[in-house]
Amino acid sequence: MKKTLHIFIAVLLVSCNPQNTNEQVYNDHYVVGKIPDLSSFEAYNKFDKKMEAPGNALVGQGGFRNNRSRIFMQSFSNGSPSSQDSALYIGMPTPCYCTLDKDTLNVKIGIGFFGGMGFETKIFDHSFRSNYFVYTDDVKPYKYNLSDKDFTDNLHLPNKYQSLILNEKPTFQPGQQLTGYLTFTSPSWYETAVKNQLDTNYVQGRFYFTCLIK
Repeated sequence: MKKTLHIFIAVLLVSCNPQNTNEQVYNDHYVVGKIPDLSSFEAYNKFDKKMEAPGNALVGQGGFRNNRSRIFMQSFSNGSPSSQDSALYIGMPTPCYCTLDKDTLNVKIGIGFFGGMGFETKIFDHSFRSNYFVYTDDVKPYKYNLSDKDFTDNLHLPNKYQSLILNEKPTFQPGQQLTGYLTFTSPSWYETAVKNQLDTNYVQGRFYFTCLIK
């Protein structure tokens, strides 16, 4: 009887969890609740301070402090971790832009110069969709699928796994300061490497964002 009761309690606890934030689960719906370790995002790190330096063109309308993100990410190539900017291990800051399109809130973060990457998240009444994008200039090294005949200089990839926690319910009205936390795993894509071979790549991680809805 005790064993049965313990199993019932365990199942109940799992079923009451509104969302699994594991990077290997796909969630269609966001949840409103406590964001993990939010205080660490609210405190500036050394990279945030550089972004808010006077004269930095990336601060965006409304100021960087109210429109920013911090990305923690690991890239993988052919199944192994890739070398990348050290800021991605401790949190790379980027500008964040939140704009309304009728009943859809578009959240976009990213950074680049002659090439770059970022994320686009569309938030609806109760659900959301997130995408990873990557681009480069002057060359076309990417393919979505091995069967694609042509290469491209940019990719927009719907995330394979996703979960999103928001600090409050979106009002879908200008002026709301919205904060969120998204975990993700992208699908694989293909990129030309040395000797005309193709690398199989994907990214995995999480990011915080806060933005003043415009």
